[in-house]
Amino acid sequence: MKRLVHIDRNEIDTAAENYFQDISGLKINEPDDSLMRKDAYAARDKLCAYMKPGALVRSFGREIVSDSGLYIEGHSFPCGILASLEKDDILAVYAFVFTVGELPQSSQSIVESLYADLWGTAYVNAAGDALRIYLRQLHTEPAYVSTPISPGLYDMDIKKISELFQIVDGSEIGVYVRDFMMSPLKSCAGFYFAVKNEAQLNFLNGRCSYCHKGSSGSCVFCCHQQKLA
Repeated sequence: MKRLVHIDRNEIDTAAENYFQDISGLKINEPDDSLMRKDAYAARDKLCAYMKPGALVRSFGREIVSDSGLYIEGHSFPCGILASLEKDDILAVYAFVFTVGELPQSSQSIVESLYADLWGTAYVNAAGDALRIYLRQLHTEPAYVSTPISPGLYDMDIKKISELFQIVDGSEIGVYVRDFMMSPLKSCAGFYFAVKNEAQLNFLNGRCSYCHKGSSGSCVFCCHQQKLA
């Protein structure tokens, strides 16, 4: 089943703000960063008019999952981390693409450009959280939804992003792939797993070593790593 999901930007503002503070190091209650905070929020205000968060999701059953990866409509997504996931506990697998929209490039200072980039990342994280809540609510029985497993992370080859877009056509929400990079830049694609038992999500814990095919520079933006700290 395919679903187009609208994400209300106003409803994720607070979560995005929290992510921004974690990423940037700026804290609301610290008096010495008032000028920096003013510049940061001015950068956010410029982005808000352009933000159009939305998602496209397709759902699949547990039969697409094996110990070695995912197999969907003739496409394979090798991912060794799935070997430790109990297949009988899987309620659904969701292939997804989401974006916060095409954000303008800042023509001002380097600092403003940096803040704009960090805000974009913060809103992507917040939109991902909102999508997980939406997916959890699709189930009448208690369900727990994983953090995303995406091409480039958790031992899933980044080159698989093109195949993922053959399953979930991101162009329906204005997201495209070229040379394994998504456009708009502040977009995300991958798989969520809905499971019966929250303990099953432990298969992701302590598995940073599986991210070796991604970029080590992205660790600073990793929500999973922040939760471990």
